[in-house]
Amino acid sequence: MDKLAAQKAIDEILYRFDFELVQQYMTAVNWAWAGGVPSLQRIKEMALHVLQTAINEGGFQKDHRRVSCGGFTARIDRWEPNGPYRINLQFIPFHVEVSI
Repeated sequence: MDKLAAQKAIDEILYRFDFELVQQYMTAVNWAWAGGVPSLQRIKEMALHVLQTAINEGGFQKDHRRVSCGGFTARIDRWEPNGPYRINLQFIPFHVEVSI
């Protein structure tokens, strides 16, 4: 995937993601970052940050990449050699993972 295609994917994700719902949840549970519950703009900036980090730090040189911060997780996966990359943004307030 080239940089232009990656940027188009990021733009679509940011357009389709319900950031207002994230802010409502954060307000309801008093989930504060530095300085309190973040503004809608700051929440969007964090989502953009995790997406860009996943892409820019080896995301398209590896078949699976995940970056998390502030409750957001950006994932890039490719399940078949030379297959398409899938870019995913999630807001995950609760998560447990165990590797064995």
